[in-house]
Amino acid sequence: MTLLPKLRAWDKREKDMYDDIALLNGQAIILEHYLAGCTSSGAPSDINIDLYDIMDDLNDDYIIMTYTDLFARNGERLCEGDRVVIDLDADTTEKWIGYIVKRSDRFILRTDKGDVSLTDDRILAIHITGHIYESLDTTGGDAS
Repeated sequence: MTLLPKLRAWDKREKDMYDDIALLNGQAIILEHYLAGCTSSGAPSDINIDLYDIMDDLNDDYIIMTYTDLFARNGERLCEGDRVVIDLDADTTEKWIGYIVKRSDRFILRTDKGDVSLTDDRILAIHITGHIYESLDTTGGDAS
């Protein structure tokens, strides 16, 4: 049995993150919008398929990211593009700041100290602080 990866997508135009993306008949869809077009029994309602937000042009409008099989300290699943703070082993109070990057064969943490494996023995806990497409400006304005 082949497991499909769990995906999310950043909508470049709307500046919005969709946490559940699915592949249906070879096309990616925003699952929360698709399910909104279904009845409680799961059968499709009479809502037009255009409302399902089928993402035909992924490269231009969306950035697709893959979830890892690992979880942050609060139980949230880690995903490529997540900004994180990393607590190191109990022998130090040092923290690393970085984000998750997907390589062809694995995920890594790109930190201010260099690239680190997600399974590095020095990591005590990982805290998600946001994602790389969010504005870092906390005053409400757009980051440039």
